[in-house]
Amino acid sequence: MCLKLLLHFLENELANHQYVLGIANSLSGDLTNAEDLYNDALQHLNTKDKSFPIFAILHKKLPFRISELYEIRALQAYKEWVRSRKLDAIDNLGAHLQKVAASRKNNPEILNLSAMMCQHFTGHKVKQHFAATRSQRAIYIH
Repeated sequence: MCLKLLLHFLENELANHQYVLGIANSLSGDLTNAEDLYNDALQHLNTKDKSFPIFAILHKKLPFRISELYEIRALQAYKEWVRSRKLDAIDNLGAHLQKVAASRKNNPEILNLSAMMCQHFTGHKVKQHFAATRSQRAIYIH
């Protein structure tokens, strides 16, 4: 049984390496390469047996990691907008927020970024977003 598991693991080693390299790239700030590695690993895992424990875990974690990249990009776009007041940065913020996983949308930081974007376009709806943020006990981004 152990030999069978080991052979199965080695056969699918590529997805493991891509996942680890994706984490390293995201930590170094290379978000594009990290996303490419995560997507390649996810595509590779989609063709494999997900009953093998490590692959089942990776299959669940990869969408979360990809969402984290969009959260980072959204925060970077917001910071760029604060610095430059360029409308392109707000467009980027919106595009990145749309790609954040549904399970992460109630994250206080994502609620704050959504409120900031909403404030830019429709100031009267901001109070609703901040009320939701307060209920999440969020730390406001300034």
